[in-house]
Amino acid sequence: MSSVCHTFQGGAIVESWEEQNKPGPPGEQTPQPEARKEKEVPSASEGPSSEQAQTHGKTKKKRSYGSLAEQFIALITLVYAIFAGLQWSTMKEANRLTNKSILLADRPWVGLERIDADFSDSGLELKISIKNTGHSPALNLKARIGAIFTENGFPENPVFPGKEGEKSEAFLGPGQTLVLTRHYEFSGEMNKMICCGPMKAYAGGEIYYSDASGQAHITRICAIYRPGKHWDYCDHYNNAN
Repeated sequence: MSSVCHTFQGGAIVESWEEQNKPGPPGEQTPQPEARKEKEVPSASEGPSSEQAQTHGKTKKKRSYGSLAEQFIALITLVYAIFAGLQWSTMKEANRLTNKSILLADRPWVGLERIDADFSDSGLELKISIKNTGHSPALNLKARIGAIFTENGFPENPVFPGKEGEKSEAFLGPGQTLVLTRHYEFSGEMNKMICCGPMKAYAGGEIYYSDASGQAHITRICAIYRPGKHWDYCDHYNNAN
């Protein structure tokens, strides 16, 4: 038989170690202290936990969303660059057309004003008046004018030499007129042939000049003499640029 010892501590009775560890009645198990549970750490072979998988999925989605956002920004930037380029090209073309319109409005225009012809038994005195109807001076003006006498039609490539190789040079301001004179000597018989046929007289020539920007221009003029001492424009060759 085991002895029981009682000890008084602070007014309470404390049983001895033997009493506390005394076995109970048969069939009754003595409770054992519970072992402290440790947090289970999954091994590497078991793979990531569900929490880790969820975190990885969220990170992957964020990366996917970020990539889509970057692609969208790049697309918007490209579209804007193309639009800006087209807009710049349109503005450049509009400015070019505007400048061209201004130049056309302000440029010189030199053309035929009138033709005067004085036929006599000794020949023909021809006066061709050209005028600048533009809004700026015609510079470096050179005119090769004269008359062509032929029984055939107007030549395809006429030459109006006046005096051979002669060129007149002048400055012709806006609204100004320049009279170019040529004198041709021939017999009365030639005069009769021009006035009554079959000889035909053409008058005209080529006028070269430039504008203030240095752009070169040319005017071609042609007129045919009709019996009754008047001049009509030829059916072709009258043009300017």
